[in-house]
Amino acid sequence: MGRHEKILTAVVMSLLATATATAQRTPAQRTPVQVVEHHIEALKKADIDQLVADYASNAVMVLSTGTFSGRVEIRKMFETYFAHDNPHLAWEATAEPRGNGVVIEHWTVYRGRPNESSGTDVIVVRGGKVVFHTMGPDAACKGKS
Repeated sequence: MGRHEKILTAVVMSLLATATATAQRTPAQRTPVQVVEHHIEALKKADIDQLVADYASNAVMVLSTGTFSGRVEIRKMFETYFAHDNPHLAWEATAEPRGNGVVIEHWTVYRGRPNESSGTDVIVVRGGKVVFHTMGPDAACKGKS
């Protein structure tokens, strides 16, 4: 292998290592928007393990149904939610960064159906984990929240 081939191989290997490292970011390296986008994808799949993995051990979630503190309570909330409903089958959401780790998630489920619901979540991310999450259904919601 000639000198130029060795240099080219080294450059390609370096680029591949950088791309792999970027694709395999640890939770602490994810941006707040990346955390929320992962959360949205996990919701769409009803993947409770992935949902709970996005939360810090001391996270607080405030919903109209109650306040849930820590991963154990948050897991139970998701288990109850998915046992009674399957909105993940028709879930649409966007993540809007607001600075200082705050991300606004706008969501709609069952768009165009009689049970359509929509709302806005405020999610605070620190160190690649959700530390605070609250959800508010839109005032004009036709269905349940």
